[in-house]
Amino acid sequence: RVSELQSDSFRLVPPEKYETLRRDYDDLLSKKAALDSDKERLRKELETKLSAISELRQQLLICQDQLRDRTSALDKLNREFKEKTDELTSIHAYVKRKAQ
Repeated sequence: RVSELQSDSFRLVPPEKYETLRRDYDDLLSKKAALDSDKERLRKELETKLSAISELRQQLLICQDQLRDRTSALDKLNREFKEKTDELTSIHAYVKRKAQ
């Protein structure tokens, strides 16, 4: 039994080494907790920014639709203006011919 205990004592970690290992372990746990906290903060920040990007994308689509509608309306007005200008030019030429 004594030799068994002596054999076990050779396999045991010395108290100084145990305390060093324990401090290192506690330090690593603390660092892991800090990293987990940073990770969670960054995840929330990313979600917030992705949400903002999504909202901006929706606003951009709305603006593009409005621009397309206004461009179409402007094109229509430009065609009507050209038709009226051509009509006035034609009337002016007719009046000028009749005046001669």
